Amino acid sequence: MVPYMPTQKLTATVIKNLPKPDKRTDYRDEATRGLYLRVFPSGQKTWRLRYVFRQKEKYLKLGEWPTMSLADARRTVMDQRELLAEGRDPDAESQRIKVERDRMPTVAEFADEYIERHAKPNKKSWRSDRRNLDVDVLPFIGKVALDDLHRRDIVAVIDRIRDRGADTHANRVFAVVRKMLNFAVERGVIDVSPALQIKQSKERRRDVVLSDGDLQLLWAATEPYGETETALPMHHNTRLILRLLLTTAARNAEVCGIRLDELDLDRERWVLPARRSKNDQGHTIPLSNLAMKTIRAALETADGTFLFPSNSKCGHVTIYAPIQAMQRLFDSARKPHDLRRTAASRMTELGHGRLVVDKILNHVDGSVGAVYDRYSYYEEKRAALNDWSAALAKLVS
Repeated sequence: MVPYMPTQKLTATVIKNLPKPDKRTDYRDEATRGLYLRVFPSGQKTWRLRYVFRQKEKYLKLGEWPTMSLADARRTVMDQRELLAEGRDPDAESQRIKVERDRMPTVAEFADEYIERHAKPNKKSWRSDRRNLDVDVLPFIGKVALDDLHRRDIVAVIDRIRDRGADTHANRVFAVVRKMLNFAVERGVIDVSPALQIKQSKERRRDVVLSDGDLQLLWAATEPYGETETALPMHHNTRLILRLLLTTAARNAEVCGIRLDELDLDRERWVLPARRSKNDQGHTIPLSNLAMKTIRAALETADGTFLFPSNSKCGHVTIYAPIQAMQRLFDSARKPHDLRRTAASRMTELGHGRLVVDKILNHVDGSVGAVYDRYSYYEEKRAALNDWSAALAKLVS
């Protein structure tokens, strides 16, 4: 027995002015067979469809008013009646679509699957993949369902990196995204990768080394703000990170994420674990006088875990703070990595061999000799960094 419901010539105005009933009330749309509006005592209004499938009366919720307008509801009913004409049950079809929708992961969810099932088992550099995704990809498209991801979304992510002048890094990030999406195709999550036909950036070799004047400018600008006329407004942690980048020749991400348990202040050294190193190789960095002075200043605002804490998701200052600071100090062509290159070049100028400097930079040596030479070169590294610290101190004084 079909429950009685009043027939109403529904319009947008009529729907808006329907009173809140004492009990749930249904209003049948006079113009559309099977469509009715259910109104609750709370004032909530829901579109529903009554239909018969295989001689059985069924009901399907279509959507909420006003999110679904009267016109949208009527069009939806027409679509459902086409399914009925094809011998398909609208309710079953709706459930199937919902199941498929629930099974489709977001970019962020599939990124976890990619790291665990492909990157970790197959790539020594999987931490780099994780870092690139977390920093440059997921904050912007992480919530997008994988099958809703379009080529334009990926291009926007890559352009954001290119716009800050990091063409090489843009290529590295794109390579990770492309591999992740190809992996999604392999696993049958999506049928076609939206990364197809996107071209990589043309990489330009960077050879920027800061001049004496540049170094003096940077050091003066990173004095505590307000204490000197040359100091620029800059976060306490950011100015100290720039100085530590210059005095240790370490990588930007490594310095930003220094943990307190990595520092051995009694022995004046920083022990970088393999899990935080770009090449998955542990690294011990002797700390010069300038580096120690910088670290002691940073300890005044350190928390229980990080030397440079912040409210960011990772808990410490992100790599973007030094990048933006370098752009303010110089121009968009100057990057934190230029400080690392400058320190390496200056140590070579001071007479320290390329092998020792490469050890300080923690470069991978793939030669046959490196397999047999297990000497740490620790004292040579300390001598080179101390000489660089002394030369820098003299220059900026």
